[in-house]
Amino acid sequence: MITDAMQMVLILGCCLLLVPWALSMPGGYSALVNGLHGINGNYQSLVSDSGIALFLGFGLPAALGLMAGPFGDQCFWQRAFSIKEGKIAKAFALGTGVFAIVPLSMGILGFIAAGYGYSATDKGIVNYELVAQLFPEWVTLPFLFMVISGLLSTIDSNLCAAASLVTDAKKKTLKCGIQKRQWQCCFWQVF
Repeated sequence: MITDAMQMVLILGCCLLLVPWALSMPGGYSALVNGLHGINGNYQSLVSDSGIALFLGFGLPAALGLMAGPFGDQCFWQRAFSIKEGKIAKAFALGTGVFAIVPLSMGILGFIAAGYGYSATDKGIVNYELVAQLFPEWVTLPFLFMVISGLLSTIDSNLCAAASLVTDAKKKTLKCGIQKRQWQCCFWQVF
């Protein structure tokens, strides 16, 4: 959990550094405003034909997928059960608010890129390409640490969930009269 928290601090630090820096560059704010309409300026309104097509083709499915994730992901359930009763809603609201900084920041960078007319060579690493082009070369290193931290954070969350399950299984085996040193052998008998 400590490494997960440290990774989140690194991720938030990079986001809070890169976005204001990009906005402070010449034409940063105007690039953001122009980028809201897309790289070609085709998306003038959400209710236009192109706006609705984008919303139905990407926005709505992405939003539904992100909202549905916590219901099927074991990590979220383990987090919920590790929080004291009565504080679950507050903890998840705070976590959501803090994490929202990340996609909003990366989205702002994407809108700035669209406003500058930037077209990525490889769509899979568009943010990296933008950071490498827009900022000094040294900035790519903390940005890559941020990306790796995001990926490792998922692994940390999965390890926390697995540790919680193993702890629960260990408690069940000990309650069944199995000696402490033998619980590993009998772990699967609990299920």
